[in-house]
Amino acid sequence: VLYTYPADFTFVCASELVVFSKMQKEFETRDCQVLGMSVDTEHVHKAWKNTPREHGGIGPIAHPLLADVKREVAARYGCLLRNGLCLRAVYIIDKAGFVRCEMKNDLPLGRNVDETLRILD
Repeated sequence: VLYTYPADFTFVCASELVVFSKMQKEFETRDCQVLGMSVDTEHVHKAWKNTPREHGGIGPIAHPLLADVKREVAARYGCLLRNGLCLRAVYIIDKAGFVRCEMKNDLPLGRNVDETLRILD
C-alpha cells in the first residue's frame, strides 16, 4: 500500500498517518507493506516524526515515509496537483508492481484506513 498526502505538518494528514501506523499489524497479517509519501524532504519527514503530536507532529510511526522531492512518483501515479502537492491517495500495488486499486481524494477530504483493509481482504 502506497498512500500519498499533500505535506507534512498538516492536520488531516497527521491523523491519517497515525491511523495507518496504529493499524500496521493488520497490514502485516495481510502480507502487506505500507509506505507513506509526500513531496517534502526526508529532513522535513524526520522533523515531523520528532515533533510531539500535541505540537503538530506525528511522533514515531511504524512505516517509512518516502520523500518524492522531484515529484516523479506523484506525477507517474497521477496524484500531483498543479500547485506541486499530492492529492490524498491510496494505491494498492501487487507484488508484481501492478496497481490493483487506486483511491484519490481532493485535498479537503480525508481517507478511511479501514476501507483500505477491506479492499485488501
